[in-house]
Amino acid sequence: PGPTARARGGAGGGPPPRLGRESVDLMQVHMPDIIQPFAAFGVENRREEAHWDGLAECYHEGLAKNVGVSNYGPTLLARCHEHLAKRGVPLASNQIHFNL
Repeated sequence: PGPTARARGGAGGGPPPRLGRESVDLMQVHMPDIIQPFAAFGVENRREEAHWDGLAECYHEGLAKNVGVSNYGPTLLARCHEHLAKRGVPLASNQIHFNL
């Protein structure tokens, strides 16, 4: 399945039935696609743009009222913001790890 189907919890239309609602207030990508075990051998398979496209689809289909990311640094955050803006989707949040 594509990004939207995975975001829905599988194939088909609408949010997963277990949520009991038509949409969620915020849908986030939890972690950038930075774990690339074969990068040392010159093989990378980064899929950030596919994840952002999935967020945009969920936003436009009304499955998510807002979209955001988590654990993004400034460079990747700027890329994501620009990518979503081209699709007319505001980036609502960047949840970062913080300890006091």
